[in-house]
Amino acid sequence: MRRLLIVGTFVLMGLLAWQVTHRPRPPFPALPAQMEATAPAEATPSYTPEARESAPASRQPSDILSTQRLPDIPAAQLAESLASRAQAGDSQAASQLYLVLSRCNHLARDTSIDWRPEYMDPALLDRLGMSEAQLLAGLEWNALASEAAELEDCQNIPADRLRQASTWLERAAREGDPYARLVYADSVQDLVGGPREMLAAPEKVAQFRRDAITYLQAVAATGSPEAMARLAAAYSSGVLVERDPLLAHAYEIAAAAAAGSAIPASAVETELSSQELARARTLAREIAKP
Repeated sequence: MRRLLIVGTFVLMGLLAWQVTHRPRPPFPALPAQMEATAPAEATPSYTPEARESAPASRQPSDILSTQRLPDIPAAQLAESLASRAQAGDSQAASQLYLVLSRCNHLARDTSIDWRPEYMDPALLDRLGMSEAQLLAGLEWNALASEAAELEDCQNIPADRLRQASTWLERAAREGDPYARLVYADSVQDLVGGPREMLAAPEKVAQFRRDAITYLQAVAATGSPEAMARLAAAYSSGVLVERDPLLAHAYEIAAAAAAGSAIPASAVETELSSQELARARTLAREIAKP
């Protein structure tokens, strides 16, 4: 029994860690006006196409996460509108309703602020003529003001509707909404609960893992590089599904192909023999087929 509890605890820790590292983060509060024009560009990848083998041709990337946009209207008003459409069978509305309700629930229980590390770049601080403490103070002011306004609006959403967030995610995923299926695996706390609930319902955790992988595979089959990358991470970590380095690398290659990018360096690649690497490339071509 003790061994089962230990194993179960490690599985739960893995699921929670998966959610933290893969869950799409809410938009970061705007920078103070004097900082906007000087924010550094995104760093370029450390690998180059010349350093990696070329990826097989594939479908156009769907870019599901970045295209998910909500109207810029108060959360309570938006939730009311989306609820009407979701109840009428609109799976996209159900998915968006989950986003709104989940964001409000997040604000209510978590007031921590996730600072972007690139804002601490010494060169940026020098250009702004600010110390790190001054920059953090400006960011914190903007973040708290933004979140306070959001939270105030969220309080206009009935409590029973807020508690239905996971219901709408499950419904949207079941009905085939790509975004809902993509983020399903990141939402273990919404769908199953925290460590106590997970330990009390191992069969629910097992079903969650099966559903999460099934949904990711379904979205990957449409050519989504995001889903393929998440499957690569799943097979690499062994949290959602039994660990399989060969499949993990195959999905890494397929994801790069779907995104039209070079194949990044991979930790699992070093675990594979030359024959297994060849097999992974073959599987990647099968995965990436239109």
